[in-house]
Amino acid sequence: MICWPRAHYARMTAGDFLEAFEELARQDDPFAYPIVHITPKK
Repeated sequence: MICWPRAHYARMTAGDFLEAFEELARQDDPFAYPIVHITPKK
């Protein structure tokens, strides 16, 4: 499960979300814990 917190929704574009998802895909075990929180880059 990937959680895109509603508080970050207005600060992130679909492209930001896809970029974060691609970063997860590059990890060896991206879903070792079942919840991943996507946050905006600072």
